[in-house]
Amino acid sequence: AVSYVDKPQNFEITVTSDGASPAYDIDVDDVLPKNWSYDLGSATVQTGAGPANPQDPTDNNANPATISWNDLAHSGLPVGQTIVITYTATPGSAATTDAGSGSTVDHVNKVSVAAEDATDATSSGAGNYHGPDATAAAQIHRADLVVAKAGVGTPVAGQDYSWTINVTNEGPDASVGPIVVTDTIPSHFTD
Repeated sequence: AVSYVDKPQNFEITVTSDGASPAYDIDVDDVLPKNWSYDLGSATVQTGAGPANPQDPTDNNANPATISWNDLAHSGLPVGQTIVITYTATPGSAATTDAGSGSTVDHVNKVSVAAEDATDATSSGAGNYHGPDATAAAQIHRADLVVAKAGVGTPVAGQDYSWTINVTNEGPDASVGPIVVTDTIPSHFTD
């Protein structure tokens, strides 16, 4: 996903109960990319076919931040059912220097899940009650816009005069608009 500094990026986590029996007290920990922050009030949690309800995670406010939803599906998540968590996080300007920017630089967040069975056990002889960690990546593209302005001809009092303004992207990534160029006309000229 393409992300932008100081603009919220959507994320979605889907946890599926795929064991032989329901999962209980599910904990979801998501480690955000370095220099990204969770957007307070943006998270919803939907369990099974129920409604998506607002539910902010706990946030350890570290860098990188770990956001956590704890004790989800306290009464059990039936086999085959899902918990869907959606939220937004925003990269700060430091994310472009610490991690980097460009279409080939991934900003990775990693989610892990832990669950219990009906006896509060987190594992059995067959192993832990969770699958492997999952990741999602976003890129902060890097464009280098250069603006050049040049007069056309020689100005003569009382006659029209024009300038050309050129905007060039020296890359390495495509520029995404809208791009706004503001040109202030000198006070002794009229438009």
